[in-house]
Amino acid sequence: MQFENASALTEAPILRVTGFLLSAAMVHFAAVAMIPRTHAVRWIFAWIFAVGMLMRIGMFWSSPILEDDHFRYRWEGALVASGLNPATISPQSIINTPERVPAAAVLLAKESEGLINKVGYPDLATCYPPGATALFAMAYLLSPWSLTSWRGLLIAFDLASLLLLLGLLRRVDRSPLYIAVYWWSPLVIKEGFNAAHVDIALTPFVLIALILVMQPSRASAQIGAAMALAAASTIKLWPLALAPVLFLPLIKRPRLILATAFAGGLVLALPLWAFLPAFTGGESAGLLAYGREWQMNDALFMLLLWLAEKLPWSSPELVARGISAALFVLFALGIARPHTPTPAVLAGRVLAVVAMLFMLSPAQFPWYYLWVMPLLPLYPSRGLLLLSGILFLYNLRFYLKEVGHVEIFDQYLVWLEYLPAWFLLLFDGIRGYERTARKSSCETD
Repeated sequence: MQFENASALTEAPILRVTGFLLSAAMVHFAAVAMIPRTHAVRWIFAWIFAVGMLMRIGMFWSSPILEDDHFRYRWEGALVASGLNPATISPQSIINTPERVPAAAVLLAKESEGLINKVGYPDLATCYPPGATALFAMAYLLSPWSLTSWRGLLIAFDLASLLLLLGLLRRVDRSPLYIAVYWWSPLVIKEGFNAAHVDIALTPFVLIALILVMQPSRASAQIGAAMALAAASTIKLWPLALAPVLFLPLIKRPRLILATAFAGGLVLALPLWAFLPAFTGGESAGLLAYGREWQMNDALFMLLLWLAEKLPWSSPELVARGISAALFVLFALGIARPHTPTPAVLAGRVLAVVAMLFMLSPAQFPWYYLWVMPLLPLYPSRGLLLLSGILFLYNLRFYLKEVGHVEIFDQYLVWLEYLPAWFLLLFDGIRGYERTARKSSCETD
């Protein structure tokens, strides 16, 4: 409530909350470090589940901290539930030129009791694919304009993710206690349930795709995986980036490749048709604006942009985005293999692709890291786990912006988020390589 009632962000307890979240993240990091030495008895798993569930329920009636995406979710849910396409109508067009939009949209604006005025970037139509807006509409139909109903929908998806993760942990031969990496994550609790970001909803579909791909002898499982991945991509587009690492092992089975592509295309066809205005809507197209302009909380992309600005390009921003995309494609194709890997190796490759997608993105909001968190229990990288906690430093940007010194964060503090995690990733990578080399040497001797 202190964030809701504060007349200015300088009056909100940003520093205290950031300190608390960082402390919680360090406790989480220490708890995960104890898992290899802990026997997986039933009561410990029950304790992990109960504590995680209580943390989620505790967020149901909390005020979102420094986030406003939920206003757009609720507004666009109302539009879809009323038979309108949020890819063709921006909130600002309803406010400024009500005579040019459907009467039903104007009526909804009045019914929202001012909620439409709180939607961020009101000049833009939706940047969310139809799968996401359909979920927003479902929450609206459960209880109009309610953030609680949206959170209730998210927790249903999250419980599905929990069950799927337990199955995946068995497949990769890890203790079920590693579920605490995800279930106790302060980042998941804060960004997934306090801020109520939609990214939680696509996780079960990605995990289903991963489970099905781990059954290479069954053609129906591969087709189902393609459909699950396509379903995830109707909520946010990024899961499509996993296609090479998941389906390259089918390269020697061309008929099955065609079948999986056809099945995935069927799932995507109708939603993408409805989403077409998001690509062609001119100045109000939310997705195009996001792709062209969004840059926030980034480090690697900042370096690429700095390099592009040193060269005589007419559009260094566009060049940097192109280089970033090319580097990601090369990485994703390089890490994919034409042979069928073990479940543990496949999980590691998928995690690496998603982590690299995040690292190279021009916009690295903390809730985007929700893409990575469900995969960490399967391959618990210390560096990636550390980053999930340090990302809370992003909250300081709001305070610094309010006092007129946002450049301190954008140019300096942002490196405190990434450098420790990169160092730990490099250290663990070198140590792992040395262990493998020693093992290989012993086996040769």
